[in-house]
Amino acid sequence: MDESFLPTGSGTGPAGSTVDTEAFAGAFTHVNGADGASVSYGLSVSASGVDSGLIDSLTGNHVFLFLESGAVVAREGTTSATATTGPVEFTLSVDGSGNVTATLDRSVHQGSADSPVDSNEAVSLTSGLVTLTATITDADGDHQAASIDLGSHVSIHDDGPSITAVGTATALNVDESFLPTGSGTGPTGSTVDTEAFAGAFTHVNGADGASISYGLSVSASGVDSGLIDSLTGNHVFLFLESGAVVAREGTTSATAATGPIEFTLSVDGSGNVTATLDRSVHQSSADSPVDSNEAVSLTSGLVTLTATITDADGDHQAASIDLGSHVSIHDDGPSITAVGTATALNVDESFLPTGSGTGPAGSTVDTEAFAGAFTHLNGADGASVSYGLSVSASGVDSGLVDSLTGNHVFLFLESGAVVAREGTTSVTAATGPVEFTLSVDGSGNVTATLDRSVHQSSADSPVDSNEAVSLTSGLVALTATITDADGDHQAASIDLGSHVSIHDDGPSITAVGTATALNVDESFLPTGSGTGPTGSTVDTEAFAGAFTHVNGADGASISYGLSVSASGVDSGLIDSLTGNHVFLFLESGAVVAREGATSVAAATGSIEFTLSVDGSGNVTATLDRSVHQNSPDSQVDANEAVSLTSGLVTLTATITDGDGDHQAASIDLGSHVSIHDDGPTITAIQNLIMPNIDNTVDHGTWVPVFGADGPSATSAVSVLMGTPPAGTTYTVTDTLTNVSGHELFEVDVSSSTLSYTFYEYSDYNTLTNNGEMFAFTDLAHTTSFFELLANTGGTYSFHLDTNSLQSSTTISLTGGAHSGTGDFLTFVGTTSTFANGNDPTTGYDILVDGWNTADTNPNDHTVHVNNNGGGIDSAISIPTSPRCSGSRIT
Repeated sequence: MDESFLPTGSGTGPAGSTVDTEAFAGAFTHVNGADGASVSYGLSVSASGVDSGLIDSLTGNHVFLFLESGAVVAREGTTSATATTGPVEFTLSVDGSGNVTATLDRSVHQGSADSPVDSNEAVSLTSGLVTLTATITDADGDHQAASIDLGSHVSIHDDGPSITAVGTATALNVDESFLPTGSGTGPTGSTVDTEAFAGAFTHVNGADGASISYGLSVSASGVDSGLIDSLTGNHVFLFLESGAVVAREGTTSATAATGPIEFTLSVDGSGNVTATLDRSVHQSSADSPVDSNEAVSLTSGLVTLTATITDADGDHQAASIDLGSHVSIHDDGPSITAVGTATALNVDESFLPTGSGTGPAGSTVDTEAFAGAFTHLNGADGASVSYGLSVSASGVDSGLVDSLTGNHVFLFLESGAVVAREGTTSVTAATGPVEFTLSVDGSGNVTATLDRSVHQSSADSPVDSNEAVSLTSGLVALTATITDADGDHQAASIDLGSHVSIHDDGPSITAVGTATALNVDESFLPTGSGTGPTGSTVDTEAFAGAFTHVNGADGASISYGLSVSASGVDSGLIDSLTGNHVFLFLESGAVVAREGATSVAAATGSIEFTLSVDGSGNVTATLDRSVHQNSPDSQVDANEAVSLTSGLVTLTATITDGDGDHQAASIDLGSHVSIHDDGPTITAIQNLIMPNIDNTVDHGTWVPVFGADGPSATSAVSVLMGTPPAGTTYTVTDTLTNVSGHELFEVDVSSSTLSYTFYEYSDYNTLTNNGEMFAFTDLAHTTSFFELLANTGGTYSFHLDTNSLQSSTTISLTGGAHSGTGDFLTFVGTTSTFANGNDPTTGYDILVDGWNTADTNPNDHTVHVNNNGGGIDSAISIPTSPRCSGSRIT
């Protein structure tokens, strides 16, 4: 019988079946005898439940023998008693013809372990346990029996296990991407992979049951794997350590024995192989942009996986596959990506040599780190990043315009830097002035250097110190390229132009604390007095100096303009001649002041003055009429000035640069315009000497110059007590008496020779334009002393009504003066003196002057007295008989 053909058997074996029937009649020889005879056959066991000496392969229990219904039944059990009902191991039966049938149901242990496969070894029962007996019986019932030991004739053939490597096996995939320094992305997803390699083998356990064990081996300890460590460049060698294949890197196999572990291969009892990757190895080619799939395997024949199948008899067989070719170490490629944001490069025209020096960026050079504009993974092989600049095309138009020339700016790549040059065309710009430069170093630091100013997109005011212009997108690219130790590389780019900001430089202008003054003088109007501090009705002054400015990098020019707070605004000034207010209008850029009863009437009224400004900031004030000054002044006001109320007239200077950026600064012009007063004057007053005779009238002249303001309508001439002669005092006291609506004043006159009192009041007659003084000898103002009338036309009259207050001294010119000749003759009392030279102003009571306006010979202008009389030259002859009496009048 053959275990191989049990249901769990291998199906191969020499016996070919689990059932075998053999004719055992021939094991006996017999003689029937005369009575004739027949032979019967029977089986027996030495004892019921006797131990057969066999052991069940699957349970390890002994096999016991029982005689059941004439058949020997072998059952397995832990004891004979338990085996009574135990599983049938095999059965032996015999038929009437001596044919014995052996039927095998389970496998038993064979005597020895065999390899690779045992398909022939057989085991038999121990002798003496099973007997086959043949009994011959004749017709008389005579019988005889003969027996043979059957057990030794029963062979149970062994079934051996088998195992074979199939044509294909699974693959172990580990990925450098998932090493601690790896990129974290890849097809396998891990540095550890466990795969079931039991399926790489096909096996048959055999009837005895079997188990499979797995083991790894290397072709030689320290054999070169053919792989190279990425980080060190050392070779990788293979060692068998505690049943695992350990790959270590080193300069030689000897140094690698204790070197860093590259990877490990291990197998468990179920044929699961685990590959564990610790370091990266060189892949065969450099790949771009990213190599996430390329794999390298071990050279064939270096690492073997062996599966050994062993059955309960210890029979075993082994099969092997090359494991190295099934281990794939996948490459980790570096990766680099441009992130959504990047830093900004800011350069400012304000800091060019011609710039204003103020601005947000603070410099014409800016270096910023752009490495952060990219995120990258070096990968397990280690990597470095390089940076480079490029332009979309050599000489491409940047879209920028040079502020000073108006030429376009073109871009060129020169020695790795982007150089922007201005020119009329791309060709001329190739050697044109440099506008700006962009460069990058090995660390990704980009430097922008500004050399010239460019147009910004809009004109701004008051000052544009922040507006920036950038390059058109797509013209300048910053590319970062990452390359690992395998030469795998990837590049990522950002648009650099949009991150470069050239900040505008705006012009600036400021009003300084002081400004020049415009001075015009009413004195020089046609009706003016002709004297005054400024000397003219027109004054032009430079007001450009009232502002300080910076042109800025774009270049600039300044314009000037005047404005009024509102059209027809009241200036606060009043026309002297009409009393009308003066209103301000802006007419053709000039401020025109006109007088009128109202703003509406003034719109076409007489021009008071004009303010205009030219392109250089020179302001001209032209005075046409006089205005009221703030206070009345005496004797003459030649310096008092009046100005416009602040806030009415503004002078604005506007600076505009090449971009149209502009800023304005203003000053209040009105406060810098001074209209100087013209005061009235009195010149050429004719002294009047008249006889001290009651009811006498005499007339004189005076020259009043009222000036540009004209005479007052209510008090053009005032007649008041003046300065007394030398040696005389006037004491004026208000009597608190009203006469015709005027205060009556007491005047006490005192000198060494006289003392008297009179009473006077003054008024102005608007009908006759006379200034009038009326004097009385008494407080009751009943007796007139004199009347003095001074007319605006330049004449005056003195009417002596009665002179009861003064004493009279009679002096004879011819009889009272001694003989003599001189330029003039003076009397002090009755004492006369001749003298030459200019007339004295004091020291006499009477002065006789010899000046003759009709005689141009100065030697003829004499006064003389002799016995025949007296005279003035030959023009006046006075005989000795007439008398002249009177007193000096001031």
